[in-house]
Amino acid sequence: MLGLVLASQHTDTGNYQDVYLFHIKEIIKFASKVIINHLNIKYMVKHIVMFKLKDTLSKDEKLDVMNRFKAAIEALPASISVIRKVFVGLNINEAETWDICLESEFDSLDDVKFYAAHPDHVAAAGILKDAKLDRACVDYEC
Repeated sequence: MLGLVLASQHTDTGNYQDVYLFHIKEIIKFASKVIINHLNIKYMVKHIVMFKLKDTLSKDEKLDVMNRFKAAIEALPASISVIRKVFVGLNINEAETWDICLESEFDSLDDVKFYAAHPDHVAAAGILKDAKLDRACVDYEC
């Protein structure tokens, strides 16, 4: 705002006005970049895990294991304070590869590591021990 006032005071010589307007434009560009960069700060870590259960399990056995796992994992925020959010989705499309998708949010990767080693999580994960064929995981900042 000050630059605009200064530029308007020097209208008798176009040179000063052009210089001030150039600097104002540069300041605006810089401020815009700072604001955009500030908005891109990493606020959380998403921890996504998918599980494939063994094909040798019956449909009822799979459903039982999946529901027990879902209940155990979704109860963890009561005992593991670093969990921001957790949800377990159960696949309804038999044509797809993965049976379970766990979505969770944490403040940092260190929090994900704390969660992974927590005895309550280890116990919940143990529900899949004999039923799990495969696991895929990704952790990313957003």
